[in-house]
Amino acid sequence: MGPDGVLYVIFNNFNNAETVSGPDNRNQILMARSLDGGQTFTGLVKVSDYYDLPDCAAYQQGHDIGRACVPEKNATANSIFRATNYGSGAVNPTNPMQVVVTFGSYINQHSKESNGCTPTGTSPATGQDLYTGVKTVGACNNDILISVSNDGGLSFTGTTTDPRQLTSVNTDAGQATTDQWWQWIAFTKNGKLATSYYDRQYGTDELTGFSDVSLSGTGNANGTSFGVSRASSGSMPVPTQFPESNGFSAFWGDYTGLTAADNAYPFWSDTRDPDLFVCADSAGNVTLPPSVCGGTNTSGATLNDQNAYTAALAVPSK
Repeated sequence: MGPDGVLYVIFNNFNNAETVSGPDNRNQILMARSLDGGQTFTGLVKVSDYYDLPDCAAYQQGHDIGRACVPEKNATANSIFRATNYGSGAVNPTNPMQVVVTFGSYINQHSKESNGCTPTGTSPATGQDLYTGVKTVGACNNDILISVSNDGGLSFTGTTTDPRQLTSVNTDAGQATTDQWWQWIAFTKNGKLATSYYDRQYGTDELTGFSDVSLSGTGNANGTSFGVSRASSGSMPVPTQFPESNGFSAFWGDYTGLTAADNAYPFWSDTRDPDLFVCADSAGNVTLPPSVCGGTNTSGATLNDQNAYTAALAVPSK
């Protein structure tokens, strides 16, 4: 909702068969607005097209049938948690006519077909999106894109612009070949825009399926320059709670969050804490005196917990 009381609702639209054909598998983000507190809504406006994350079963050795995930760029298949691209919207408190929506897209300015990443339709078995270059370093990668309205939601920069040409908030050099997903946005009271998201640009995250969290920021949502700061202090291992047969998880915290006033406060589900149990002997009996033990999964990785983390960061901007 904007400071002028206008209510904006955004949602993903998969019912666009009339505008998509052949190997193209894009979907849409649409918006409706209400000028009377939700009693009535205007007609729909297209915020942008976007490309969803790839079919997990096709690229991660059959894991999690019917869902998308964020595959690591390796022969391993550990990153199998359910994921999808969604939109997050905010209204500039200093300019109620400026409405901003961010969203993930697997096809973007950093994953052009020239890099070996091409949409190839949907899986006949699962209906999820297929691409070339999913497991190839430097080919496909998910970006967080931004679409801006400066006329109170009547039109957006993404309404007629292909996702390949839309502005990305992922401007660090390491983000051009790595995945970013599950974003959230917020404006500061002075009109700076902050976007937080999971990020695989650090260390060997893109190869191992580990993850970090970053914060992008700008003082001008209409611009193309964004500062980027690392929010997490260390990489998070692949989640192990709710495991499949390989011992890694099909579930993770599906959403992140972000609030901002003077600074930005991203919060996320973090897997760096080990999962601890009361120690037992080989027969399953609790050892005396009781003590605390960890464990490993069927792949030999340390079992981990999922806890809520947050950080206070100045909004980076250029």
